[in-house]
Amino acid sequence: LFFMAIKSYGMGAVLLNDTTTMAIGKSASGIVFSNLINSPEKTSTIDNYKGKIVILDFWGTYCQPCVAMLPKMVTLQKQFEGKFQVLLLNDEPITRVSTFFSRMEKISPVDLPCELNAGKLFKQFGIQYGPQYVWINKEGKVCAVTAHDALTEKNIAAFIKDDAISLTQVTADAPISQYDYHRPLLSGINGDVS
Repeated sequence: LFFMAIKSYGMGAVLLNDTTTMAIGKSASGIVFSNLINSPEKTSTIDNYKGKIVILDFWGTYCQPCVAMLPKMVTLQKQFEGKFQVLLLNDEPITRVSTFFSRMEKISPVDLPCELNAGKLFKQFGIQYGPQYVWINKEGKVCAVTAHDALTEKNIAAFIKDDAISLTQVTADAPISQYDYHRPLLSGINGDVS
């Protein structure tokens, strides 16, 4: 439903060595943001955020759960200001994202930095759908890739205090749900995740 193939629309956020695959335990050092919006700086690097925990929020305007999480991300950013940084990553055309933020301004402003053209980072982190969140500790090490349910005040506070917290990881090979195309959707065990 909200799962889409991720396409690259041009240059944007990259690792200095863009053939590197990011994984838990690896350093995120070398990530360059070259097309930031909602930020005083138009370019930056992940190293500029050392000393803070960073959440890379892989999202899309087409993804209802991604959009639903944006106000929560803004609230968490304000609550943990100075210790925590949310960076939105998107790979849609700039006109679509700009229009989206303009419309959101009237409902619930999203004043988080957003890197456009982040297709290479989607690929390097193995992100195939959103929302997914990459947790980077104060030293710049990738510690987790999670779904939205891990983004709680309690988990963020614990991660700020000590990055050795236990979070449920999203894995590329994890089945989304069992589904039988010959049965009605959400009947019994057919796609019902409850």
